[in-house]
Amino acid sequence: MRVGGDLFLNGLTSAKGLTLPREIRGSLDLNGLTSAQGLTLPREIGGGLWLNSLTSAKGFTLPREIRGGLFLNGLTSAQGLTLPREIGGWLSLNGLTSAQGLTLPEKIGGGLWLDCLTSAEGLTLPREIGGDLFLNSLTSAEGLTLPEKVGGEVWLGRLPKTEREKLKSQRSDLKITF
Repeated sequence: MRVGGDLFLNGLTSAKGLTLPREIRGSLDLNGLTSAQGLTLPREIGGGLWLNSLTSAKGFTLPREIRGGLFLNGLTSAQGLTLPREIGGWLSLNGLTSAQGLTLPEKIGGGLWLDCLTSAEGLTLPREIGGDLFLNSLTSAEGLTLPEKVGGEVWLGRLPKTEREKLKSQRSDLKITF
């Protein structure tokens, strides 16, 4: 079974009894789900995947390929989260306060939102990010290694001035914004 466009099921709060198609050529909106228990996602999603109400990654497996963006802003922990090796659009994990257990894709075609991380401890960023990188809550650059390539800006709003200047001098190839 295949859906040729978008599928909006954002009113669902439970995946119980839900059977999704094997392939969705557009986006899949499941923003209302508060639990992934019983959730089997399609093998391929051509657009974005929205699961912003999930607070835990336990109980589901993400597709091997997501050509659009992935939005998991409700997750407060990366425990049990296995992300695809590559995401074609944005990756938004704004609920994470720690990078512990987080393995990011090697390549993200759009931007990366990690705006609630306060520490870079344990954070390994992708090799390449096609858009902006948001790390606005970092209070220290200790342990931060920026990607080889960032297509947009790197947002580091809370870093002390001395650390800002050090990063700018080390990575003059990037547009670092504070």
